[in-house]
Parts: sequence; C-alpha cells; structure tokens
Amino acid sequence: MKKKYIIYMILSAVSVLFVVAASIIYEKLNIWIPFAVSIALMLISIVWLAVFYVKNVKYRCPDCGYVFYAKTIEIFLAPHIATRKRVKCPSCNRYKWCKEVWE
Repeated sequence: MKKKYIIYMILSAVSVLFVVAASIIYEKLNIWIPFAVSIALMLISIVWLAVFYVKNVKYRCPDCGYVFYAKTIEIFLAPHIATRKRVKCPSCNRYKWCKEVWE
C-alpha cells in the first residue's frame, strides 16, 4: 500500500509542476497546447486517485466490527471527519461513523 501511495504522491506533484510550468509558458509565450496537455494529465491523475481510493479503502463498523467496502457514491458524498465516514454498514443495515481501513 505504501508503495502505491508514494507513487501517487509523486504523480500528483509532477502534475502540479506541469500545470505551473505550462501556465508560465502560456503567460510568456502565449502557447496554449502545453497548458491543455497539463490540465488533461491533472484530470487523469485525479480520476486515478479516486479509483485507487475506492479500491483500497474498507470501513469497519464500530458496533459489529464488520469490515466492508462502501458504495462509490456513498464514499464521495458521505459526511466525514479525519479517518471516519458516515456510511451504511451492510451487516447492521444502519448508518454509523465507520473507521477507514487501508489494505
């Protein structure tokens, strides 16, 4: 898990640097193609992060201890604090503040 996380952080940093560099190129030389390419790379990295997060995060119910994957829409729209989200436990069939468990 840590290796994937480090790879993503490097990819994110490189994407941000591309956007900054492309913005400077656009400002100074009025060439928009590098800016468009860098924005496309940034969007690809955002989608990749979302898929990575959904596939690698499970949740543990505080009541029954059941570990489960939440629905994708629920992951992104659920209220959350730090490492807990309010998601529905399939075992209890109730909404609880479940803790994130990384694979």
